[in-house]
Amino acid sequence: LADADGLVIGEVMECEDVEGTHLHKTQVRISDTQTLQIVCGAPNCRRGLKVIVATPGARLPGGVIEARPLHGIESNGMLCALFELGVDRKTLRQEQIDGIEELPADAPVGEKDVLKYLGLDDVILDVSLTPNRADCSAMWNMAVEIGAILHRNVTLPQCEGAAKEGSPSDFKVATKTDKC
Repeated sequence: LADADGLVIGEVMECEDVEGTHLHKTQVRISDTQTLQIVCGAPNCRRGLKVIVATPGARLPGGVIEARPLHGIESNGMLCALFELGVDRKTLRQEQIDGIEELPADAPVGEKDVLKYLGLDDVILDVSLTPNRADCSAMWNMAVEIGAILHRNVTLPQCEGAAKEGSPSDFKVATKTDKC
């Protein structure tokens, strides 16, 4: 779940390194008529990238975004990673944690309902489980259960290749019990 407002989908039109820093000075198009200069420190920032832009006045879990100079360069917003919008880092891939979120090439520049576009405009449901409902201790099972109760379709995330993430474990399971 994410919690932010004042967001818009933008496209990085120019991206140049700021000498002596890890920063980039960008020009980001947020509509057909508006471009913002934004200073960004993400290593994956580059020309042509579709991004999540927090405009001045945007409210993020970490505070309110202001237009202000960074290293003497005027910055009118922020290019965002998903965790900066409140998405739990445990649910993200390492490249999503290390840089700004890279949106698909067909992401609509100027879209202001960014959380809905990303599928992050959900509601939190706090549930206390009883011992007889161990099946609901998995998030996906809980989603199916709630979908059934509310008579709604459930769309589970794509997970192909998820088992290939990370590095192999040397965890071993063994038993010495007969007939086990």
